[in-house]
Amino acid sequence: MTPRSESIIVDVAISADQLAEHYRGRARDVVVRARDGRIVRFPLTALRGAVTRLGVNGTFELVVEGRRLVRVVSIGRERATPAANR
Repeated sequence: MTPRSESIIVDVAISADQLAEHYRGRARDVVVRARDGRIVRFPLTALRGAVTRLGVNGTFELVVEGRRLVRVVSIGRERATPAANR
């Protein structure tokens, strides 16, 4: 019997400096509070397609089966503007 799929909605805000910690090997996972109140941990590499030079900012749907992350879907991205350009 295969586990049922479940969607978890999370809002992620990771700065470029925080991403640098990942590239230095100091951070591997994202830990956020889902909109339903649960604390969720998943690999930062799952957000690879959402990385910009300013970091990762947006709302994502995590599709899981049991405890396994199946896919991450971007459902709303913040368009961050550097302070100097505001």
